[in-house]
Amino acid sequence: AKDKEKQEQDASKAVTKGKAKKASSGSRWELTAEKLANIEGIDKLEEKKTGADVNWATPWFSLPELAASTMADAKVKETINDFASSCRKNPDFNKTQRLLAKVMVGKGKEEVDTLFKQVGPENIDVAAIDGASFLENTWLVGVGEKMEYVDWNNTGAGQIRILADGGQVFLVMLSTDELLEALDKKGITLTFDGLKEYFMQGTLDKLTAMAEDCHVWYHRQSKGQTVYVPPGFLTIEGLSSESSASIFSKRYFPKDKRCKFAYEGYKKLRENSKMDHERTGAILALYEAWCVTCDQRHNDQDRDAPPGKQIKVKWRR
Repeated sequence: AKDKEKQEQDASKAVTKGKAKKASSGSRWELTAEKLANIEGIDKLEEKKTGADVNWATPWFSLPELAASTMADAKVKETINDFASSCRKNPDFNKTQRLLAKVMVGKGKEEVDTLFKQVGPENIDVAAIDGASFLENTWLVGVGEKMEYVDWNNTGAGQIRILADGGQVFLVMLSTDELLEALDKKGITLTFDGLKEYFMQGTLDKLTAMAEDCHVWYHRQSKGQTVYVPPGFLTIEGLSSESSASIFSKRYFPKDKRCKFAYEGYKKLRENSKMDHERTGAILALYEAWCVTCDQRHNDQDRDAPPGKQIKVKWRR
């Protein structure tokens, strides 16, 4: 686990990440998108309106107009084109269908970070945690047209992702705390890696079953769109077209009391899987300490109410 987190902070090269595999042309994602719309408990992402009061514990998307001027910047476009070219030439990309590279100062980072600052949340202060400087980094993620992927973001962080170029990407998002409770009700116990493998096969049927007890969101992200994924959320991802894509990504631990619950599930899963959870435990402790003193429009009694999906959905929103 520490090796993976260390890999992702390597600024000198692109690295592979997550559970990705090759699939046949005409991936299952198109069919999944159509069918998910008809399943109770599975929702399309809601659009974030400018100036709206944002719930950082719930995923959302924004239309291309939000990022249009930044994506049109000459320096940013050059960086996107160079990265896409390097992906095509990289043997690892052809094998794994997914590569990650750090965006460097002077190569579009300043321009893209200005946009992230406008749309992103204020983070809890993680400066005292060893290795947490990765929140300062901005990434380009390359995904191939045959990619299918299931994973959490590094250290379970939230992320804002902007589809900079290429084909549409289909996303499904689940909160880890609700997912673990849903699996427990069905008598299913899985490890961290086992859970990723679980959703790599028969995904539609499994999401349908999970939606009985767990809120599930989905979205087909198009070029220029911005998507936010909260901390502690599992993401299921695949290309929705025959073209590879490049995505700008930045990580967050928002100052929102509601974010800590999904992250509790993420930390619990790592702990139960006998994986290193020192850093996740430290971040969760920061959330708990900050929540004691923060002033949020949230009633803790919701969390203490009897378990039930309707309560959770109301709380999340």
